Amino acid sequence: MKLFYKFSFLGLIAVTLIFPSLNIKAQEEENTTGFEFTYGADLVNRYVWRGCELAGKNNPQFQPSLNFNYSTENYGSFGFGIWSSFGLKKNYIEADYSLSYGISTDFGEFGIVVTDYYFPSNKLKFFNFKDKGEGAHTLEAAFSYVPTEVFPIKLLLANNILNDLPNDNSLYIEASYPFELATLSFNAFVGAAKGKSAYYGVNTEKFELINTGISVSRGVNFTDNFALQFGLDEVYNAHLKKNYIVFKISYYN
Repeated sequence: MKLFYKFSFLGLIAVTLIFPSLNIKAQEEENTTGFEFTYGADLVNRYVWRGCELAGKNNPQFQPSLNFNYSTENYGSFGFGIWSSFGLKKNYIEADYSLSYGISTDFGEFGIVVTDYYFPSNKLKFFNFKDKGEGAHTLEAAFSYVPTEVFPIKLLLANNILNDLPNDNSLYIEASYPFELATLSFNAFVGAAKGKSAYYGVNTEKFELINTGISVSRGVNFTDNFALQFGLDEVYNAHLKKNYIVFKISYYN
């Protein structure tokens, strides 16, 4: 299995380098329907997820992704995604699989995502779907809502539905707001976890702020068909009293 992920890693690099001119990103066109395929990759100096540093301290990560989406005219869009993270200094591998559905209505945009978090570096068999922290997979259900395009604040509610540790509570809520300033794109966010959870490093029964901060990014076009996005995240975990700065280079097509 470890060899499989190494080959997947090298294959995604090859796709990114050999086919930079491929562009079938249908969501860039308004009122489109049908099937679309996108791919991309991030390179980060450390892996910080919802205010928690994963993969060890200051371990740079390569994070490729593939996404398949089918959009309908009246019934929303359906998606399937694969996202991975590979440690460049330490032995860390994560592979996430997601199923999603989103729809725009007169009352805003609604979305639901079910994500399967799998960690090959834990050396558990892929088809081990045991519960109570003994399995190789952790399933999460997440719901999102964006009220209006004029004020596109995004509300997120997520909770694990399989393989939480006994007596753990992995409820997570977040509000984020994207905005543009000059040539830069920003996203301000605040997230909290409720109840004791090894998943989020929370050791109280209260809501604890674990993920507050802001992201800033800017795209740079090198040619008509090739561009990179450079980003910087400032993240503060108030519960753990830890601050993280994440630098990211991204390519998406």
